[in-house]
Amino acid sequence: MASPDPDSVRDVARARAVLEMAGVRNWPDAGDEARDAVRRALADYERAVAQGAGYRELNQRHLAIHLSLVALTGSPRLVAMAESVVAELRLALAQIDRVRRNARDQAGSHHHLLDLLESGDIEAAVADLEQHLAGAEDAIIERLDLA
Repeated sequence: MASPDPDSVRDVARARAVLEMAGVRNWPDAGDEARDAVRRALADYERAVAQGAGYRELNQRHLAIHLSLVALTGSPRLVAMAESVVAELRLALAQIDRVRRNARDQAGSHHHLLDLLESGDIEAAVADLEQHLAGAEDAIIERLDLA
């Protein structure tokens, strides 16, 4: 995604959604280590928010949560694919890194997702993630003035 356009942003968003939702759907079968990685990624993000970290660190920690969701699949190949997608996403986000996102709201949203997973409500977690990713896609396109 050298120069982001609406179609490439949407394509990355679709790939991201497929990979992350596969991980969320696998939460019940994922090992304790993979589930703990999601918990740690969220805790690291929340700690960075509380400490007033800069945009780049917040963005890195935010994307780490999403990669940890893919890791719930137990597939190194899918994680590698997700890392590739995230690398493309970072290129688009670099274009908007001066725009301050509401990190506290993002942390709350991700905490809600984890709560849904912990409660066993996988379908609600998938729906929540789907809504989150759609909102992210729209925000990126809007911020890049591509809509």
